Amino acid sequence: MTMTVDSPAVDLNTLNGAVGVKLNDRPFYLVDPDSYERMARAQRNIEYLNKLEESREQYRKGQVVVKTLEELEAMAAE
Repeated sequence: MTMTVDSPAVDLNTLNGAVGVKLNDRPFYLVDPDSYERMARAQRNIEYLNKLEESREQYRKGQVVVKTLEELEAMAAE
């Protein structure tokens, strides 16, 4: 196993941003917790927006079921 670091020694406790690392010729990145949380939140937002767009497309195509509040309450009571 070979490992190379593209930057000088880094104190991971004060890491701000990312450090590029190669492990077996594959790139990896070490990131600080705040950056990781921002990236994870952005990924979740993208996934949510994609679901919204899919729902919107289904609505445009008429692939939805429309129920009144009364109908839903009747279904819940069954």
